[in-house]
Amino acid sequence: MGLFRRSSQPIVRLDIPITPIPKGRPRFSRRGSRTYTPARTLDYEKALRAEVVKGLSDQADEFPVYPKGVHVRIMVDFIFERPKTKSRKKDPDGLLWRIGREDGDNLEKAVLDALKGVLWHDDNQVVSVTWRKMYAPKRTPCSEHGTLMGEARGPRVCIYTRAVTECPVQRTCSFGALLPFEDYEDE
Repeated sequence: MGLFRRSSQPIVRLDIPITPIPKGRPRFSRRGSRTYTPARTLDYEKALRAEVVKGLSDQADEFPVYPKGVHVRIMVDFIFERPKTKSRKKDPDGLLWRIGREDGDNLEKAVLDALKGVLWHDDNQVVSVTWRKMYAPKRTPCSEHGTLMGEARGPRVCIYTRAVTECPVQRTCSFGALLPFEDYEDE
């Protein structure tokens, strides 16, 4: 048995054509002790939220999709533009792992904060997060999964969410029991 029991609610799949940007560190004003989020982060979160609402508008009756109290599992693919140094003939055509200067947890934070009120009431409902950082393929569509908003090449954020029920009664949950991405399909 996996770590989580699957819920009867469907998976939400989103393929958003936007360059992933990590959540910026909070800034402090010169006067007083006021903190604020950098404008670049706010602009990214606003654009991501708008794309998700647009993609879900014909499928979701109301927002947030997962109401308060529902546990959510999220998997995110952060797909970046492939640099020319990785686009030579000898390089593979498909997705490539990316080791970049942005931390995956900061990329994740930006997505969780952007989708607050759209996919979930609050990001504290998210009980499991898995993310991957990759370069886009050279010639094929960027997403290896089915998408709602079409398939196109280039940078994107691909999001897959599902409501899950509580952890099984057994007390020993192992991380090896997580569902692989391939098993994250509708039944």
